[in-house]
Amino acid sequence: MGRNAGSSIRPGPSAQPISRRLRAAFALAWVLLVLYPRPWDLALTLERSLYPPVDAHAAAEVASQLDDDPVHIEKAVREQIIPYAYDWTVYDEPWYFATVSEALRDGRGDCESQAIVLASILDAKKIPYKLEVSFDHIWVQYPQKKENLQERDAVAVLEHVNGKIRVKAPNEFDWNKFINSHREAHWDPMPLWRKWLLGLGLVLTAFASPSRLRALWPAAWRRATASPYPRH
Repeated sequence: MGRNAGSSIRPGPSAQPISRRLRAAFALAWVLLVLYPRPWDLALTLERSLYPPVDAHAAAEVASQLDDDPVHIEKAVREQIIPYAYDWTVYDEPWYFATVSEALRDGRGDCESQAIVLASILDAKKIPYKLEVSFDHIWVQYPQKKENLQERDAVAVLEHVNGKIRVKAPNEFDWNKFINSHREAHWDPMPLWRKWLLGLGLVLTAFASPSRLRALWPAAWRRATASPYPRH
């Protein structure tokens, strides 16, 4: 029996899964490019999070200008050497783990920059320390340090001692604090134009045809990598 003249050809059973996979891939790539116009920075950050780049040599000059009291050193790092600033402000990215040289050059940074500089100064002075990491913070622990609500053993999930990593089960975890801290650090300081660009791409991904998505990919790359905030 022949087809009716007005009948349409329906796509095969694999058409919808392919379309969904294409949309998911495009959405993921779009998010990555909007947040990280230099995707290799994310790879570097992940590596440095596992193996913090403590560098006593880079911090030697700063260390020579400070006394040997780790409490005084930490205060100087937090208030004078590396005052706190979000990664969006310093590096135009939501999360970037700077090296000691980069942090000292920029003169500001988040908890990772403060921690890596402090650890490097202590290392240069041969003062014992360890780096501890929670789900939303990293800090330096040393013998004279007093615990506080954010920096205490009960919330630590990783411990870095002498280049070795130890995974720990936290005794406490606050979901509200976790969500709020990441929102304050990663979403709130995000430039408005990047938020609009992120939303536009996701809406486009949801409604554009697969052929249109393929055609838009080169333009998406150019737009996402054209940051008006050059790296320092």
